[in-house]
Amino acid sequence: MSADAVVRMAAGQATDCTPLAVWALESRQFDTLRSLDFFGNFIRRKCFRSWHQASKQQRHTYVMQAGLHARALLHTMAGVDGSEVH
Repeated sequence: MSADAVVRMAAGQATDCTPLAVWALESRQFDTLRSLDFFGNFIRRKCFRSWHQASKQQRHTYVMQAGLHARALLHTMAGVDGSEVH
């Protein structure tokens, strides 16, 4: 950082020089966006949505497997030819 610019240097990349006035403006814009509810809670909301979808998928898989086991049990109780076993 100098008196009139912010310089970004990274190994193996070109040097990026941003005038201080532009950097200050972009910094304020970034802070303003982060203060909005949508952007401020984005990571938290994304994590919750991923957990919720995985939970629903797990519950669906469990219910489907339980249904298959129940059908197999009913099929066995009914006998191979479909007649009921007494």
